[in-house]
Amino acid sequence: MEHQMWYQVLSWVLSITCTVKALIGLLFHQRFYEWDRKQYLSKRWPISFVVFLPYGIGLCIVTWYATYFHYVKHGWILTATVSVTGLKLINIVFNWKQTSTAFVDFIERGGISLWLLDIAVLVIGISFGLLAIYVY
Repeated sequence: MEHQMWYQVLSWVLSITCTVKALIGLLFHQRFYEWDRKQYLSKRWPISFVVFLPYGIGLCIVTWYATYFHYVKHGWILTATVSVTGLKLINIVFNWKQTSTAFVDFIERGGISLWLLDIAVLVIGISFGLLAIYVY
């Protein structure tokens, strides 16, 4: 049972993070994406990214710790998901200028794409919650 706890906690952390981000994007759409756009326009990493970076790195470390020492059936789902996200984080760190420019363009095009992004993140958040309840 202790082994499953690691995956349940990780699933809930991911679920809450995704759900909160999606709800903020859906409920405060214009305000949030204007703020986000300003963050991504900065030449250096904005404070939001500086805060997110240790969260992402910490999540990767804890997930791989759980995978190595407390593996459970279907644990690969979280390990793979968090690993891909970690690789994306590394890409952002080393390609900040290109990534931020691309995301600013994405925000400025706006339209339904931003709404669909938030809906997709909400579905992912709910999926992590369901993993915590029914799988782990």
